[in-house]
Amino acid sequence: MDITQITTALKAFTPKGAAIVAVFGLIVLLMPSELAQQFGVGWLKGTEWFGVLTLLSLCSCIVWVAFWFLNIIKKKWKEMQTKRNILTYLKELSSDEKAILKRYIDQDKSTLILSEYEGVANSLAAKNILLRMNSRAYSSGELAYTIHPVAKRLLLKHPGLL
Repeated sequence: MDITQITTALKAFTPKGAAIVAVFGLIVLLMPSELAQQFGVGWLKGTEWFGVLTLLSLCSCIVWVAFWFLNIIKKKWKEMQTKRNILTYLKELSSDEKAILKRYIDQDKSTLILSEYEGVANSLAAKNILLRMNSRAYSSGELAYTIHPVAKRLLLKHPGLL
């Protein structure tokens, strides 16, 4: 077996494949020898490579699960940071900024058309409270601004911020 065959086999080693090999390997290695002989897999218990393959498969499954949890934690952390930042900005709004956001809440809309030259809307966009839906203005010099879903939830939950 040359190195290209080994690397090809490793590339095809997906988390599902690793889990199957790990479970099969553990079953074979942990079952009594007599039972393994009856199933015709007793010869695997005597080979070193089978134990190593099982151990590597088990380790790769653990690593994949760890990365899966890490991605979930990163995503939740980013969501918490976004919520914290938006809440901080919402607590420090000027009266003009509150007036624009109040329109979103009163009209129960997620998107409003505002002037691209509106400094207040641009200020809210810079704070990530409003999102510009596109960079091209309408012929009248207006842009579509959408309120960030987190900001809208916070304003609906805490009407005193407005």
